[in-house]
Amino acid sequence: MQVRKVPGLGPRNPKVANSAVWALSRLDGEEAVAQLARLAARVTFKGTLKEVGAALDTRAAQKLTRAGLRGGSGPPHSSCWRR
Repeated sequence: MQVRKVPGLGPRNPKVANSAVWALSRLDGEEAVAQLARLAARVTFKGTLKEVGAALDTRAAQKLTRAGLRGGSGPPHSSCWRR
C-alpha cells in the first residue's frame, strides 16, 4: 500500500489507507499481523505509519494478555517433570 502524493495537494487517499490498516488490525490470525508488519516496513506516509504502529502495539498487547490468561507464566505441569 502506497499513499501517493499529488503535487501541491499532499497524500492522495490517506483515509483509504487508514481504513485498510484498521480492517487488518481487527482480523484475527497471524496473516493479519504479518501484513501489518510488512506495511510498517513499506509505508512512508507518517499518519498511516502511526496507525500501523498503533495497530501492531495493540495486537502485541492482546497477545501478551491472552498468553498470561492461559497460564503460560505459571509453573509447568507436574507430568513434565516425571523421570
